[in-house]
Amino acid sequence: MPRYIGVHPVAYTEEQLQPFGQLLPGSVIWNSTYVAVADNKTYCLWEAPTKEAMAEVFAKYEIPYEGIYEVRRFDPLTNTLEPEAVEVCPHCGGRHGAFDHLEMLEHMKPYVPTATG
Repeated sequence: MPRYIGVHPVAYTEEQLQPFGQLLPGSVIWNSTYVAVADNKTYCLWEAPTKEAMAEVFAKYEIPYEGIYEVRRFDPLTNTLEPEAVEVCPHCGGRHGAFDHLEMLEHMKPYVPTATG
C-alpha cells in the first residue's frame, strides 16, 4: 500500500496516542509517530489505500490534521528510492516493492534435507 505522512497541529503525549491504535480500521496501518514538542506538531507514518482513506479516518475519530502527504522511503544504505506503491506480498505477507520479490526469491530457496543431514 502507499505510505503517507499525516501532519497534526498538536504535540500529542504518549497517553493521548495510546488509544488510537485500538480504534483504527484494518484498511489503514499506523507505522510510527514523531512528536516535535517545541514546534507543537506530530508527524505520523501510515499505510493506506488512498489519501482519502486517511482523511476519512482522521474525520471519523476527530483527529485534527494540517496535511496528508504520500511519501516514498529512500534507503541511504543502497542509495535507492522504493517504488511508488508498496504492496503486501501475497506470497510472504511482507511489505516490499513489486520488484523486490523476484530478488528475494533468489535468497529464499527451500531447505531440502538430505539423507546425510
